[in-house]
Amino acid sequence: MEHIESGTGDILGNTITNSSSSIKTIFCPSDVLFGKLRSYLRKFWFASCAGVCSTEIWVLKTDNKLAVSRYVYYIVQLDEFIDAASEAYGTHMPRADWGVVKEFPVLMPSIIEQTAIATILSDMDNELKALTQKLEKARALKQGMMQQLLTGKIRLPLAAGA
Repeated sequence: MEHIESGTGDILGNTITNSSSSIKTIFCPSDVLFGKLRSYLRKFWFASCAGVCSTEIWVLKTDNKLAVSRYVYYIVQLDEFIDAASEAYGTHMPRADWGVVKEFPVLMPSIIEQTAIATILSDMDNELKALTQKLEKARALKQGMMQQLLTGKIRLPLAAGA
């Protein structure tokens, strides 16, 4: 769970494991992973590869005749889903209760419509990532320029008569 960034679904790293390590859950590409420990942290990931994860993560697999996995990935990000998953048991380390989550009502349009919805949302995610990278580059450029200007390494020409 520590390798999934809260609220973004980005992977921050991984861990090498072996058969003698603690209990694990196997996942496949296109599975949706959802952190059930402190679900209000919004730890979710659309698997891009096969692997194993902690049992503190639910691996949601879809029946391709009923649901598009990318559509399910966006469902688990809904505030309503997070609220349902946050009805937890345990006080120190609250875990989502599958008995509550499995009753969460989900609108399931046709596979064609699910695919269209997931594609639009995925395109928007890609655009947001591109804009975020552009913003980070602009901030780095500004920081570098401030360093050059405020330390006097670069001087600006003064207007005539100033």
